[in-house]
Amino acid sequence: MNTKSLSIQLMVSLLALGLPFTGQPVTAQATKSASANSQRVATLRDWVAYLQAGQAALNKNQPDKALYYIQLSEACARKIPGPEGIAKRRESLKMLATLCTEMGRHGQASEYIRQAREISVTSYRPSGDIVIDLNAQAGILKKQGKYAESEQKYQQAIAALGAARKETADAACVHDNLGLVYQEQKRFDKAIIEHQAAYNIYHKLVGDNHKDTAYCQMNLAEAYIGLKDYAKAEPLLNSAKTTIEKTEGSSSVAMASLLDNIGMLYSRTNRLTEAEEMQRRALVLVEKYHGHFSADTAISLNNLATTYSLENKHDEAKRTAAEACSIATKVLGGNHPITKRCLSVLDGILSKG
Repeated sequence: MNTKSLSIQLMVSLLALGLPFTGQPVTAQATKSASANSQRVATLRDWVAYLQAGQAALNKNQPDKALYYIQLSEACARKIPGPEGIAKRRESLKMLATLCTEMGRHGQASEYIRQAREISVTSYRPSGDIVIDLNAQAGILKKQGKYAESEQKYQQAIAALGAARKETADAACVHDNLGLVYQEQKRFDKAIIEHQAAYNIYHKLVGDNHKDTAYCQMNLAEAYIGLKDYAKAEPLLNSAKTTIEKTEGSSSVAMASLLDNIGMLYSRTNRLTEAEEMQRRALVLVEKYHGHFSADTAISLNNLATTYSLENKHDEAKRTAAEACSIATKVLGGNHPITKRCLSVLDGILSKG
């Protein structure tokens, strides 16, 4: 259901930076007589502290507050001299882009990515950084429903990897995300190729008992469901479920997507009671992690409405499909492919009386 962010994390390890964490910005603690190096260290601590504050706000489901603190980190990074400051500012910009994308502020996200990309080009960053930026841009375009443009960016990212990085975790991430775009375009054969490539890389790097491998299995299964090859989809979902329960927990955000996919499989194979149960459990988790007014909630409601319709629960189907359409229209707009998909399901339900 979600695009992966490539090597972008809001959590920053202070220990890795060799800095103690005071919990508060400390620039004010620097005296006028402090050396340039101690000023640099103090500003760097500020940068880290703002990111920590942003993460704390996210943990409390306060995205606007998190955005404020990460914006402060970007301003702080501008004060750090030399290549180090450039690198820190670029990291802040990537985090801002990721957060804005999740908040549905795609215009802001695109601008932050543009600035990060500009820094990468002008400062001659390694190809891996270019891949990260292209992956982020592609993810934003996918969320906007611009699938052809998103596909192009992911393909550029794969090309930028080069031979030396074609079997890295970064490569696996891009392949998996490209597969998700192909699924949105109903090009399931191509999606399977990309998800399988991602799975093969993760299997080689970390084995099957790892969350990233499980995500690939889940996405690969979804593509097989699209092709109506349910016999191949089910064992993949079962394997992914076992791994995610161990690594992420039975109430995790990853489990939400997995349960929805299992529900879709059960719905397609006429196990409707089990399908409804899985999709209702998925909806609870999706709303917990993404909120009621989100694209993910609209998708979950739409899938549940389809199952209700197959069960001949017409009132529940109409109500649920209408809610999916309302949310999708509000969050994504009337012309987004997901909104159109929801409207199509509602039309089908209404036509049944």
